[in-house]
Amino acid sequence: MCSPEVTIACYEKELPAFVGPELIRLYRNFYSSLPFMQTFRKLDDACVYEASSAGQSIAVLVFRKEGRMIKVLNELMSMSGEEVRRFVEYIFQRYPMTQVISFPAIRTTLSGFSYPFQQHNEKEDYVITLPSTPEEYGAALGKHTRHNLRRYTNRLIETHPTFNYQFHENGNINEEQFRAIVALNRERIAQKKKRFSLDAGALDGMLRIAKKHGMMNVMQIGSRLCAGSICFRIGSEYFGVVNSFDPQYDSFFLGMTCYYQTICESIRRGGTRFHMAWDRYDYKTRLQGVREDFDRLVIYRSRLHQARNAGTVAATALAARKRQLKLWLNDPARQNSLLTRIVTNGLHTLRTWKGN
Repeated sequence: MCSPEVTIACYEKELPAFVGPELIRLYRNFYSSLPFMQTFRKLDDACVYEASSAGQSIAVLVFRKEGRMIKVLNELMSMSGEEVRRFVEYIFQRYPMTQVISFPAIRTTLSGFSYPFQQHNEKEDYVITLPSTPEEYGAALGKHTRHNLRRYTNRLIETHPTFNYQFHENGNINEEQFRAIVALNRERIAQKKKRFSLDAGALDGMLRIAKKHGMMNVMQIGSRLCAGSICFRIGSEYFGVVNSFDPQYDSFFLGMTCYYQTICESIRRGGTRFHMAWDRYDYKTRLQGVREDFDRLVIYRSRLHQARNAGTVAATALAARKRQLKLWLNDPARQNSLLTRIVTNGLHTLRTWKGN
C-alpha cells in the first residue's frame, strides 16, 4: 500500500489561524505553543512550515530567517528523523542563501542523515503521565515518599493550625502573590549561588501568560506566604514553571508538599500529563517524573558551508561543553564535594563581577 502523499506549504511572515491549535495537537508542549512564542519570541517576521498528509498536518514549524541561518522557534518537541530531513531539504531548496538551520531543543534520531550537523544534549523535561484520580497518583508514589508527605503535612498542621492553601486560575491569579512566589524562588536560587534566569521582562511575560493559561497554588500560614507554585496549561498538559517555599519552613518538607498538591489539583482539573521542566533533581523522579532529553541541533547545507560558518560551529561546541559542565556540577553524587563548591563559587564570583 502506498503512503499518502505529503504536501508542503510555507507561509511567509504570516501565522495562519490553524497554527496555534495544530502546535498543541502535534507537540503537546508549552514551549512549542503559540502563547509561549508570542510572549518570549519575536514573531513579527516569523514564517510557518507545514507538512500535511491526507488533509491533516503532520509537522508545523515556526521559524525566522536571520541572515544565512534559519532558526526554528519550536522547543521541547519530538520529531522523527524523516520529518526533520523533509523540512531541511525543503528549506535549503526554497532559500538558496540559507547555510545553517538550528533547532533549540528537539528530540529526534538522525540515522543516515546526509547533511553535516552538530547535536548535543540541551534540556530535559520530567513528565508525569497522570492517572484518573489523585488517590491513584498518591498510591503510585514510593512508600517512603508517601510516608513523608503524610508525616510532614500532619506535623505542619499541628504546629501551624492556620496553614491553608488555595488554587487560583487565569484571571483570578493575584499579581502580588504571583511575584511573591517568584521572589521566594529567586532567594532560594541565590542561596545556592546559581543564576536566576528571569529578568523583569520575562517575569511580566509569565504573568501575562498565567492570566490566560495559568494555575497558581498559594500556601499560607495565616496571611503569610510560606510556599507556592505556578504552572501553565496548554490543552490537557500542565507545565510547572515555579515551585518555591520559605526556607524557614524547610523542616516541614514544604517544597515537596506544594508540588504534590499542585499535581493532584491538575488531575482534578482534567490534566493528562504534568511537565516538571528541566534540571535533574531527585524529587522529580520521586514524584513519578520520567526524564525526556532534548538536543540542540545545528544542520549545515554542506561541509563547505559548515567550514564557512566556523563561528557557529565553535559557539555550538562551546555550548555543548557548558552543558556538560552544568550536568557535572548538578550531579547529586558530587553536590557537596570540595571541587564542586570551588567551581560553583568561582562561577558565582565571575557572574557577580560581570554584573558590576
